Amino acid sequence: MRIAILNNSALTAGHINRLKKIGDVIEYENTTGENEAISRLDGIEIAIADCVDVPFTKKVFQKAQALKYLCINSTGFEQIDLNAASERRVIISNVPDYSTDSVAEHTIALMFSLCRQIIESNQAMQVSPFEIDLSEKEHNKYLGRVINGKTLGIIGLGKIGCRVAELGKGLGMNVLSFSRSQKVIQNAKPKSFDDLLMLSDFISINATYEPGFKDLFDENAISKLKPECIIVNTARGEFVNEPAIAKALITNKLGGYATDVVGDKTRDNPLLNLDKVVLTPHSGFFTRESLTKLADTIIENVESFVANYPKNIIKPKENNNELAK
Repeated sequence: MRIAILNNSALTAGHINRLKKIGDVIEYENTTGENEAISRLDGIEIAIADCVDVPFTKKVFQKAQALKYLCINSTGFEQIDLNAASERRVIISNVPDYSTDSVAEHTIALMFSLCRQIIESNQAMQVSPFEIDLSEKEHNKYLGRVINGKTLGIIGLGKIGCRVAELGKGLGMNVLSFSRSQKVIQNAKPKSFDDLLMLSDFISINATYEPGFKDLFDENAISKLKPECIIVNTARGEFVNEPAIAKALITNKLGGYATDVVGDKTRDNPLLNLDKVVLTPHSGFFTRESLTKLADTIIENVESFVANYPKNIIKPKENNNELAK
């Protein structure tokens, strides 16, 4: 078999050696776009790829005539035309749950960074070390908030959302949840979307993104929040209307916004250089433990496919209009 690694997928030499026992392996550090992918998939039967850098469209599947199996190096798979893959009888696997703890812990870290002014305090200390002085009014900008006893609203009860609920409960928070599937878990009280907005001191977005939920947090939704509410987004930038978030922050109608994902990745993003905003570069998954599990699962997926019992298979959805269950 001919195997192509189209994008860096945290595979070690040991992982590559396991693939070489299956067939001929071609490695690319990175592949982007349809045309480059089509060229590199010529004659390839098994591919390992990043479906963000390589959008697996109908055209890609039609051109990659030898392709039998695709393993993506992520949990999400919105950029894959699953119907086109099914028509070509290409089996696709993802890597579920490899970063659950990492992303959930990153969510909590973002909450703390905002409510305890961690970034601003560090920046000031790097310039000139000092200690908080109650007589200095300038120091009021470092005033923090306690998380214990506050209400955390979680949107989406997939693996990550459930883990965030568990961590929030462990911190002494009152945890609420919203899931369109009406899923109920032990660590959270189910609420309607509007009720969750009105009751929460912190909101964590952990749902699987679907196009129908673009700008879920628009001006109307934001108007229902407590003025001091902090939103943490480790799901997709498209869930929020970034200009609306920026406006709410500037007018003090929102307590803060921390996100690991942005929709507008240009210098024109209205969130840049605003107070009460923390941005990280989609690094929630980026831990040693997650990358090890990612690489291990990719190889296990490929080996299982070759052994004729493929696992972690992705199939076309009958209903693409739900938040994460």
